[in-house]
Amino acid sequence: ERLQDVPCFASRSDLSGTLLTGKWVLRDDEPMYSNLSCPLEWSKYSCVHQGQVSKASLSARLHFEALGCHLFEFDARRFVDVMAGRKLVIVGDSLSRQMFLSLGCLTSSFLKSSQIPWAGTRKRAPWPCHGVQNCVTHGPHSGFAATTLKDSDTAEIMWQGGGTMRYLDVSTHQLSEIVKGHTNLTLGSRDIVVMNWGVHFSCSQHKGRMKALAHMMNSTNHSSPWIFYRGTSAIHFQGRPDGMYPGRDAKPVGGSGCVKGPVQPSCLVENEYSQLVGKLPFLDTYNMTASLGDVKVGVGSMLGIGDCQHFCMPGVPDGYAKIFWNMLRVI
Repeated sequence: ERLQDVPCFASRSDLSGTLLTGKWVLRDDEPMYSNLSCPLEWSKYSCVHQGQVSKASLSARLHFEALGCHLFEFDARRFVDVMAGRKLVIVGDSLSRQMFLSLGCLTSSFLKSSQIPWAGTRKRAPWPCHGVQNCVTHGPHSGFAATTLKDSDTAEIMWQGGGTMRYLDVSTHQLSEIVKGHTNLTLGSRDIVVMNWGVHFSCSQHKGRMKALAHMMNSTNHSSPWIFYRGTSAIHFQGRPDGMYPGRDAKPVGGSGCVKGPVQPSCLVENEYSQLVGKLPFLDTYNMTASLGDVKVGVGSMLGIGDCQHFCMPGVPDGYAKIFWNMLRVI
């Protein structure tokens, strides 16, 4: 049997120790959503809606292929079937939110209902545009914020078959409560949490959270939900070798603050590799995104220059969904 025919995730033991290597290939497949055709899409991530047609076309044609093993294509129907009766919770900042949006849009044909706290509705503030053209500020396709366990105003969808997906941002204490099953989420052993602590902490703060999460994994039991960690993706601001936002030193490059890369791993990525790999299911995204600064949104005045954190959609976050689907198949 050839190596490329062997599934990348053949058993549960592969989930925590497999750091994929691979390449992005260009295909001409019709994207499963585009230009706000998905009810969950954001105008600030839809590069074609913003008029960035060439960039949007490149982003939509990207498909990730693993080297040395096989990744099955994302199958929306089978994904929804596997999730029947299960709860999926996506935890993290706006980069995790892009994974929530991707999974929701790839499976939008099988949505039964959704509860999305869109900006500008029910007395919520309009969504900030940061200079992005054709930006929607109110209602569908605008934006919605992360919420905590204490908030009822949270983004959640339900699929046919009864599976649900929810987006949250939680503290270390709240995550510990989730792991132990002591929250109103009532997560059980078939349910799944996919988390990332985000990019808004110092190196030392982030390392402390990595250590806390690794310690929490020692307290899981047969009734605990599955905890997956989505590794931090590469950031592509100009001015630092790791592409992280350099503050006042940031300067636009050719009309955008983004560099193509490859960028070096940030301290956040290094913390995750040293503290978490081998201890819980780990979805590595740094290596697959280090050279993809040319498909970041790029435009606007986010942080004083362009948006070099978030990817155009459809695009790279759909690659995360594909890998997650392959991991989900073995649990």
